[in-house]
Amino acid sequence: MLRLCVLLILFFPHAVWAETVLAFTRLAPYHYNENDTPRGISVALVEEAFRRMDEPVKLIELSWSRALRYLENGGVDGVFELLKTPVRETYADYSSLVLMMENVSLFVPENSAVQFDGDLQQLAHLRFGGLQDFSYGEKFDAFRSTELNTEFITAVSLNDLFLRLINDNIDIIIGDQRGVLLEYRRLQGLKVRSLPQIKRLQPNVEETPSYIAFSKKSQRANLRERFDQALANMIAEGVYSKIVENWANY
Repeated sequence: MLRLCVLLILFFPHAVWAETVLAFTRLAPYHYNENDTPRGISVALVEEAFRRMDEPVKLIELSWSRALRYLENGGVDGVFELLKTPVRETYADYSSLVLMMENVSLFVPENSAVQFDGDLQQLAHLRFGGLQDFSYGEKFDAFRSTELNTEFITAVSLNDLFLRLINDNIDIIIGDQRGVLLEYRRLQGLKVRSLPQIKRLQPNVEETPSYIAFSKKSQRANLRERFDQALANMIAEGVYSKIVENWANY
């Protein structure tokens, strides 16, 4: 079914759906599929906002690279959550309100001697691993663009990064603090073989705001403005806080 949806979006981006189509990639506890049903903190926030907008919405899970490509060419109406970058702002209209704040952290094997005091330059000789086409905030993105000799290896899933870590293909995983730890625990529960013991380095690299953004090629009228108003009302009424609190112990 998912493959059919993707093919329809690719070849008929504006004619297929009667509702707004938003894409996300798996990153628990923010957005993920469970038994083919979208779940997560951000999913709950987005669904409540669109309910208030009286706008039918369809949420689909895609790989991150594909989600960004469809956002650019109008294959989907919007994507959440994503960080702002100059390139993305050329083809996407970002909400004026932050959807979620994320903590970018570094993870290493349990027996690693690597230490972090907040200065990424001291780690420039090490090999980093991250998800393909992800932005990890202004601080790390600037570090990556200036330290051209620092090796940065990408993968399409956190599981792939964990395997690269245990196989000594990378020294450090960078990712959202909660997202990496929850995915690690999920894989532990599935008894995935060769899962490395990991630890989080402190302090965090950066706290980064993430947003929902709408395709500039979308034919849906005033989506950003209407979403901003709905989200602002949710914040003012305390509904936003209640939704986030419901996921506090996830």
